[in-house]
Amino acid sequence: MKNLIYSMLLLSFSCVNQGTQKTQAETNQIEDKNVSLEKHAAKVMDILIRKDFVALAEQIEMGQDLLFSPYGYIDTTSAIRFSKEKLKQAATQQQKINWGEYDGTGDPIELNLAEYFDKFVTDKDYLKCGANPINETTAVGNTVNNLEEVFPGYDFIEYYCKGSDKYSFMDWGALRLVYKVSDDKIYLVAIVHDQWTI
Repeated sequence: MKNLIYSMLLLSFSCVNQGTQKTQAETNQIEDKNVSLEKHAAKVMDILIRKDFVALAEQIEMGQDLLFSPYGYIDTTSAIRFSKEKLKQAATQQQKINWGEYDGTGDPIELNLAEYFDKFVTDKDYLKCGANPINETTAVGNTVNNLEEVFPGYDFIEYYCKGSDKYSFMDWGALRLVYKVSDDKIYLVAIVHDQWTI
């Protein structure tokens, strides 16, 4: 009888220990992924600042596109998407692209790739302002942030620059890098700019 009780206690301890090890392994895996995403995001921010479109193209998954949105609400019908090759081509051309409509006026956003970056990607020093924890947002405006609806299950990192007293804190800006993690590989799938809208 004592042997039976002893065996049951050992089995119980073993199950609890395995469960703890599994939970710890899962936690480590998440932490490892988060560290990888943070490093990748810092790398991409450097690429964006330098407007190194060739290097940016290499962050796109083969056969997939990189989406650009000038505002927090991603209009999937008008959002511009580039494959690796199309992004490289756009970088060598001065052709104006219709990126959607300006908030407030409704006028078309007609800019070439470099001009779009100046207006909607590197408009603030996001790298200096810093990033939020993964999948967390600070930016809150009067536009619906539908990122998680458009990219369900994807990870994102938001770089946020707070507003100033001079403009009643409405001159804030945010840049969200959206990622797909597949087979331990990290791919950039969207660059979403956000700001106070009318």
